[in-house]
This record gives sequence, C-alpha cells and structure tokens, in this order.
Amino acid sequence: MKIMIRLCIFVLTATVFVFSETHIFWYKALNNHYALTDSPGPALAANSIIHEGKIATCNNSVGLGYTGSGFSCGSNVNDDQGWCSLFYSEDINDSLMTGIVDSAFIRGEYYNPSHEGPPICNGGIINIKCGVVDVAPGLEMWEDFPGGFPDDAVCTDLLLLKPLDYSLDLIEGTVDTIVYMTLSGNPTQPNQLDSNFIRIDITKQIDWIVQHHDGRYAIVFLSPIGQGSTGKFTVFAEEICSLNTRGYYPPRCPWTKDGNTTHLLVYGDLNDSISTEKALQIKTGLKVTIAPNPFNPSTRIAIGQEADIDIYDVNGKLVDRLAAQGSQPLEWNASKLPGGVYFCRVKAGGRTVMGKIVYLR
Repeated sequence: MKIMIRLCIFVLTATVFVFSETHIFWYKALNNHYALTDSPGPALAANSIIHEGKIATCNNSVGLGYTGSGFSCGSNVNDDQGWCSLFYSEDINDSLMTGIVDSAFIRGEYYNPSHEGPPICNGGIINIKCGVVDVAPGLEMWEDFPGGFPDDAVCTDLLLLKPLDYSLDLIEGTVDTIVYMTLSGNPTQPNQLDSNFIRIDITKQIDWIVQHHDGRYAIVFLSPIGQGSTGKFTVFAEEICSLNTRGYYPPRCPWTKDGNTTHLLVYGDLNDSISTEKALQIKTGLKVTIAPNPFNPSTRIAIGQEADIDIYDVNGKLVDRLAAQGSQPLEWNASKLPGGVYFCRVKAGGRTVMGKIVYLR
C-alpha cells in the first residue's frame, strides 16, 4: 500500500507544470492597437501570444457568379447559392511552427450592415465541408511582387484555376463535416450581432498543418448550392483595414473600426517562430521585460521591484530560482543548460506573470 501511495504522489507532482499557451493569429492586431481583451468583443486572454503575420480570407458564390475578398458560408432560406470561403495564415505555415495543438478555432465578428433587403447573416444550420488545400502554386506567383499577395486577395490569387466551391478537392485526412448554428441576422433580436463572434472548431485542420510543412496550406469552408443549409454568416474580414463602419446597422457600432476581425485561435504548446510573436500586454501592475529573447547564453530580467523568479524547462522541471531585489535588471545565465524553450515565472506583489524564453545554443 505504501508503494502505491508513493507512486500516486509522483504522478501528481510530475504533471503539475503542464503549459498550454494561447496563440492568436491576427493580421496587424497589435500594430493597429486593437483592444483584444474587450468583452463584448474578442475577449482574448491577457497572456495570449499574438502573431501578426499576413492572413488572407476570400469567398465565392457559384450561384451569384461572385468571387471576392471576405469570409462567408452557407445560404439564406431559398437562396440559389452556396457561399464558400478560404482562410490562409502565413504564420501558421511557418516551418518552425511545430508542436502540440490541443484545440483551434476560426473567429470573426458577425457583419450585417443594412436593414434594407435580405440579411447577409441568417439564423439557422449550415452544413460545412471543412478541409485543407495546398495553395503553394498560387502564393509562389506573388513572391516577386512587393509585399507578396494583396491584402484584399480573392480566391484566384491563391487557388489559381481551382474553383472555390463544394467540388474542390481537399487533402485526405483533413476533411470534416461541421454542423454550425449561426445567429439571426434580424436586428430586432435581443442577441445583437455587433458584439458576437463566430467560433468554428478547426482543430483537425490546424493540427494537420502544424505537422506538415511540405506545402503552404489554407483551410476552406464549403457549402453546397441549395442543399440543407438554412443559415448563413458573413463576418468582418477586411485585411486591407480600411472599412468605414459608421452608419452600419444595427444602430450600435460593431466592435471593429476597420473591418479586420477574422483570426485564428490556437491552444497548445507550439515551438513557434519567435520572430513572429509578441505577448499581449495589459496593465496588471507587474511589468516584466526579458531581453534579449531569444538569447545566448544570458538574458536580463527587468521587473523594477522585489520578486521571486523561477525558471522551468519544457517538462515543468525547475532548473533555477532567482530573486530580484529592486530596480536593477537581473542577469540569468543558462550556459550550463541545454538550448531550447524555458518558462520564466515571476511572482511579486501578489501577482504572477509567466513568459516563454528561448535559449539558442
């Protein structure tokens, strides 16, 4: 019995420090000073890691003969169209973006600009065929152009001659049928669209992309023409960041001011490209600066007050313990440790901040 008890204690101790990060892939999110922790609004965690690399969204309706930028899926009642959309993130395709994906979601704010005519958001079920497609040939066409592919890309910019419709061939093992319920587009409903974001689970597709870097991959959301779906959503997806939302309906302004809200939310442990990430900062009363990061073999930890500092490796093992005494930065030397990712936990004044640091050896 004593042996069994000791084994149980060991297992519990070994699993105390399991780090699950929150990664947000949102084009120009910090550069444009978005209030990402707003609620109503995106309501993102304050310790999220933000990736601001280029994103492309585009849509197509075969029934209307329309293709453009933006993000829509489904049909209104009695529509003779099936809206299909594509989402591409440059950062999630980074060859260094490997690791574990616990869950992943595409998000964007509902967009219903006018009370005239049928709503472009319609409450009801959408049967979405979701999967991954390689868009490398289309993106390679833009490599010699300044700035790469345009911010207001359309599907032919990424798919070349492939159609963005329900017949599109998807990569085997990445296909899901998602039954998604949209909100009502009627502005008289109590659940107004201007403070709500779609949230569609795309864990399978993002995990596949993170595990494969032999192409450049986008996720598509496909809806057939006139079959089954009674719902439709359109979300703000203006990567060009120039949409004027004044005068939009419902009367309350939407959260966005420039139309750029469609983004990717990933929970997990990603060994990401450090050059593309920034920590989301809010006023917590505890400001911690670690620089340089990445480092070799030492970095300086600046806190500005007395604090306890613990350094853990990726397995949750405590590898060093430090104490900051005041305003002077504290130097941490990792020359006796292997290179890799470490986590720095700072405790001061009843608050705790956790940050990721990378030792390049």
